[in-house]
Parts: sequence; C-alpha cells; structure tokens
Amino acid sequence: MYLTDKCNQKCLHCAADEKHHREELSTDHWIKIIENLETSLRNQGRRGVYIWFGGEATMRKDIRDIIKYCGDKGYFHTISTNGMMFDEDWAKYCKENGMSHVFISLDSTDPEKCAKIRGVPKAYENAERAIKAAVNENLLVLVTATVMKYNIDELEEIKNLIEGWGAVPYFRAIIKQKAASDNWDEIGLDKDDYKRFYDFKYKIIIDKIREGKAGTLPIFDIYDMTPFMEIPQNDEELTSLEWGVGCQACRTISGIDINGDVFPCDYPSTLKIGNVMEQTFEEIMNSQVFKDIRDRKRTGKCATCHHLEMCGGGCRVHAECETGDFSESFSYCWHEH
Repeated sequence: MYLTDKCNQKCLHCAADEKHHREELSTDHWIKIIENLETSLRNQGRRGVYIWFGGEATMRKDIRDIIKYCGDKGYFHTISTNGMMFDEDWAKYCKENGMSHVFISLDSTDPEKCAKIRGVPKAYENAERAIKAAVNENLLVLVTATVMKYNIDELEEIKNLIEGWGAVPYFRAIIKQKAASDNWDEIGLDKDDYKRFYDFKYKIIIDKIREGKAGTLPIFDIYDMTPFMEIPQNDEELTSLEWGVGCQACRTISGIDINGDVFPCDYPSTLKIGNVMEQTFEEIMNSQVFKDIRDRKRTGKCATCHHLEMCGGGCRVHAECETGDFSESFSYCWHEH
C-alpha cells in the first residue's frame, strides 16, 4: 500500500518515485480502499494483509489514523519502515493496534556502507534502534536486506547480526527498477550473483524440507522472486515451497499505488491492471490480465521452461524494466534449456 512518495532517505536501490512527490489520497480514500480490498477478498473466502509502504510510511501525517482504523476493525496489517523515525513509541503503537510483525530495512553490518546505500548518515544506527524497539514489544521483526553488489559478500554476517538482535533476516534480491536501474552498474547483480544468492538462500531450506523440518523454517526464508530451479520430489515438498517461491504477482501479493492504481506485484510497474478508486478489487481479480499473470503465462524462453510452474519466470518487474514487457523472460536467469 503505497501511501506516500515522501522519504527521509535516498537509497541507491529505491523503487518509489523519489523525484516527484505526487498528491496523496485522503484518509477517507484509503479507508474506502481498505474496505474495497477486504470485502472483495472475503467474498472469495480470504483475508487481506495490508503493508503500509512508501516512500517512508511514517512520514505520512495520518498514518497512525490509518493504522488505528485497521486495528479497531481487526484487519491484518503491518508497516515497512527504514527505521529513521521508528522508536519505542512507534513500536508500542503498532503492537497496541493489532500488528503481529513489522518490516525494518538494513542492508549491511557496516554503518558506513549503510549510509552510502541509503544516502543518509546514521541509517545503521536508526535501523538498529528500531529493530530493538520492536523486538522489545514482542513484535516479529522481519529485517529486509536488499541483496546487491555492495553486500553480497556479507550475507552470512548480516544474517548473524540480525538473528543476534532477536529478529528474522528477510533477504530479497535487488530489482532493476527506477533508482536501482539508474545505479545498476554500481549496485546491480549479474547472472552469477543471482545464482550465488540463490544458493545462499535455498540450499539450507531445501535440505531442511527434505529432512522433514519444513515447519521449523521462518516463512520468509522461502519467499523470493528469483528464478527457482528445484523440483519437489513429493507432495510434502511441493506444499512447503509452492506458495512462496518464484513470481508471486497476482497470487499472494499485489500493490496499490498512491493514486489507487493496482500493480500486479508489490513492486511498482509500468503495467497497471486496474484502479481501486474506480473498480472493486474483485472485478480486477476476475480480469483476464490478472488471471494470466496469476497463472504464469509467459513469453520468451520462460514459456517453454520445465521449471515455469514453480519459478514463474523470475521477477516480472525486473523483466519489464529490461524488455518493456511484463510477461517476457527474466534476463539474469542462469538456467539453460
């Protein structure tokens, strides 16, 4: 839920519109959007989980009113923050209003490197304070680390640091889009890097699943939009993996932009599949474009790949940035077929 373009950092990998701050919808507009989504999902026997995002969601003046509304209604919601303004009071407010977890960003164990990646001093120190404040309120803290050229050599160290604070590391590969696209030569990953990240993230997971320990895994260990090459050996393995691996656009997640436009993925894309200010989300879910993306209809080499059912062709937003087509193949896939 992209509530605002405003942000107090200038990240090298930013996916938001940091250069042009667009007009924001009112509190009442967002409440109507929330009810639109929740009603549409409940009509299908499901519930929504609303992630307050930006920009930096804590910079929106009425963000606490939106959080309280969802808390009072008993809706599932959380916030994604860089931690600059997220202190003990914020952590307590989130807990009091029904949040079970929060997302806080940290991309390196090195404070100087964090400052460089995020474009502001004290990015590391503020993230650390925010993480510890949320842990202290017994919130599940998912620390989002965007994997890029600057930190791919310290993934194990980042994991150990975050777990030492009592939080859960959530590694996601950088997506070539907006600021990240502009800075790709400096921070982007190549095909070998994506394979290296894949091996880091999934080797232990696959081994644990095959040892019958899937229930001990944090769910965000499984979730990512990188290409996915494993072939489940039985139904138990399939059940453990299929909800979270590969492209999840129009499956487990979609995005709502600052003006109500609907993105297929949680990352902004040129492709829009509707607008919840003008349509019900149920109408959008029933559209052919939504179904085609959900059902992983792809073009290029992905269309005939035997890994497509699990993989989904890798990140669609990344493919769109490279090719101009949301359905095209992921350019950094290492699989040959």
